[in-house]
Amino acid sequence: MARNLAQAIMYLFPDAAPQIDFSLRDDGEGPYIDIWNLPDPQPDEATLAQAEADYLAAAIAAEQARQQLRDQIKTLAQSAVGETLDNLTQAQLKSLVAILLWKAGAVANDLTINPLSDWVRE
Repeated sequence: MARNLAQAIMYLFPDAAPQIDFSLRDDGEGPYIDIWNLPDPQPDEATLAQAEADYLAAAIAAEQARQQLRDQIKTLAQSAVGETLDNLTQAQLKSLVAILLWKAGAVANDLTINPLSDWVRE
């Protein structure tokens, strides 16, 4: 049995709307699918357990990639410490801007800039 049933279902069906396309219930013996309105067949326990494992593996890999990127940017930015602004290299300038963007939530894991509405505060 998947420990996080909703997470497993959303991994398998990312466009599904909880409480509309499916509903979960727990009567004290663990969660189960109570209502299934998706046109796809309802997944069995093995499929849900595998989906949860796949989701967790992907989340761990994404976090490791995010940390590796953060460390690379931080290392390059560290090389700017003690330099005057007019002596910074293009790479150092980019790394310093990247840190500011990262802290603001502007940078996605694939290095693209997130939509402004996600991180620019009025």
